Amino acid sequence: MVTNRRLLQIGEAARQVGLSIRTLRHWEEIGLVQPEARSKGGFRLYSPADLERLQVVKAMKPMGLTLDEMAELLQLVERAQRPDELDVDPRDELGEGLESFALRTEDRIKHIVRDLGDATTLLESINAAIRRCRSAAQQRAVETGAS
Repeated sequence: MVTNRRLLQIGEAARQVGLSIRTLRHWEEIGLVQPEARSKGGFRLYSPADLERLQVVKAMKPMGLTLDEMAELLQLVERAQRPDELDVDPRDELGEGLESFALRTEDRIKHIVRDLGDATTLLESINAAIRRCRSAAQQRAVETGAS
């Protein structure tokens, strides 16, 4: 039985990362994340490193990456975190792979910002319509003598 208090069961891990338990289980099923250990009773136990990986995968969700691309990016990021991988030629597979994902992420962020602007404009239009409805209702109430 694992007794390391730094390991979290799936519910607490999900809560800390801001995901559902169902999502964590799905990501495990498809191979994106694997909890570090299991308790004697079979409960998934997540380490701080597992939580970091979950955060990275969570951040990938709005980027529109396929599952294969997500797995590839995870491998690149994890390789870049190992000291023996950091002194490689930046034109190699690691450097080029990370650069490619960085450019795609920058492009996606531009689209998200544009979409956010559109959504903000829509919200402003909806709120203006609500104000008009309330104003008209108040005006009718005044005209009919009701309050």
